[in-house]
Amino acid sequence: MPPKHGLIGYHDSVRAENEHLGLKVLVVAPGSVQTNVSRNALNADGSTRGESDAAIENGLSPDFAAAQILTAVDAGTRELVVAEGAEAMVASLRRSDPNALFDRMSAMVQAGYAAQMKAKSAA
Repeated sequence: MPPKHGLIGYHDSVRAENEHLGLKVLVVAPGSVQTNVSRNALNADGSTRGESDAAIENGLSPDFAAAQILTAVDAGTRELVVAEGAEAMVASLRRSDPNALFDRMSAMVQAGYAAQMKAKSAA
């Protein structure tokens, strides 16, 4: 998924308003990282989901993601996308051709992307 505009916009404001105080702000937009985030997610009834997604299981290692983040912090980077493959392409397309990204994401949703991901996770 593309980074959330609200989060980036908010942190751009925090950065601009506080940089003169020496505050540095790094926004990290991670792709899929092999964590327990899906297993620990809550269902509508408040119960733990208890299962992972294929994208997460095949994602980046936490050590790799952490190393990228620490390097960005040391370098004073303002925004970092930690992703590979299609997820990295989404972030790139967001900047270069946002209309094309919207059209692709809309088509994926219309084609049942969420149901397909759920079916892959169950398999």
